[in-house]
Amino acid sequence: MQLPPALVHTSDAEFFGADATTLAQRWTATGALCDLQIWPDQMHVFQALPVLIPESRLAYRAAARFIRSHLPPTALAV
Repeated sequence: MQLPPALVHTSDAEFFGADATTLAQRWTATGALCDLQIWPDQMHVFQALPVLIPESRLAYRAAARFIRSHLPPTALAV
């Protein structure tokens, strides 16, 4: 069984940044796709504060693009 595609967001200032990098490396080592995005100068869970951190909106859009790129076209029809 292969793992599904994964998107990992972290920051170069994130306390758990090394864990995120290791997770992405291990995910990729299984043969699965893993997109590691490292956001500069962000705090842990910066995506949860869109009013205060404009980059969080960019991160949400990146996540939406990632998901959309891995869904079959029929799943996008509404």
